[in-house]
Amino acid sequence: MFVIATMLFAIMPVCASAASMVNQPSESFASAGHKINSYKYIYIENQGNQYGLEERYRDFFTEIGFTVLTEEEYELLGSAERQKLLIVNYTCMVVAGAASSQTLTMRNTSDRIVYSRSESAYTMTANSDMRRAAKKIMKAIKKLEYRYEGGE
Repeated sequence: MFVIATMLFAIMPVCASAASMVNQPSESFASAGHKINSYKYIYIENQGNQYGLEERYRDFFTEIGFTVLTEEEYELLGSAERQKLLIVNYTCMVVAGAASSQTLTMRNTSDRIVYSRSESAYTMTANSDMRRAAKKIMKAIKKLEYRYEGGE
């Protein structure tokens, strides 16, 4: 009995640290690429606005200080301004009877990932799952305390 208890105690810290690292790769990955503070503009790729996500993200990015561009505005940007642009897209994986997930990715015009975050949620509907996962992603981005630092 004593041997089993000792073995369980030795395993538990490993499991706890592995669980706490679930979302760390996207955070450390973000710091490995360009920081979002180097960018002024956001263009959210039109993906059909499933679950109202494009509107949610447009409002969120505007609220934290980005200039969110329409497709027409995006196409009119000069090369110098494009260097200040992040292109946002998202993917949704809806799983019936289990946690659904969403990933938001921000890439610069060189197609380099600047920031990526995945979150999951499990509610009664796919719409609620995606709304909750989006809230978690926005909360994580808000913690980055975005402030454009690239000058005019």
